[in-house]
Amino acid sequence: MDDSSKTSLSVIVPVFNEEHLVEESLRRLLVLPESDLVERVQVVVVDDCSTDGTGEVRLTDNGYSQGLADWSHSGKEIVYTVSAIGNEGKYDIYLMNADGTNNRNITPDYFPAEFLCHAATFSANDSSVYFIGEWWEQG
Repeated sequence: MDDSSKTSLSVIVPVFNEEHLVEESLRRLLVLPESDLVERVQVVVVDDCSTDGTGEVRLTDNGYSQGLADWSHSGKEIVYTVSAIGNEGKYDIYLMNADGTNNRNITPDYFPAEFLCHAATFSANDSSVYFIGEWWEQG
């Protein structure tokens, strides 16, 4: 099938206090881009002021914890922290497009491993990402 016969699909997922269901429900939508009929999938989750943690969904499945995400003012990108503490102290900053593409670690390579980056946020014009950094010592 050529790309001209494919369609774009938008899925709107309304949620309210669905913490126990939302992650698995969104995971099931991952099969949509595999269809020969769909060129592009947009998933919009509308959270109506949940109080149970519904809006706190994992952005990646890499075994590490993610900190709170911050959206760019334009709504085109998301910045978040990936962290692990234990035998390894790791807090790195990741940036990805709002549709989940181009997910990448933007922590500067010159930072030593024991320097932890967290609480990332965008500048007012989205041209920079600011964060808090601190030294970690295994105790």
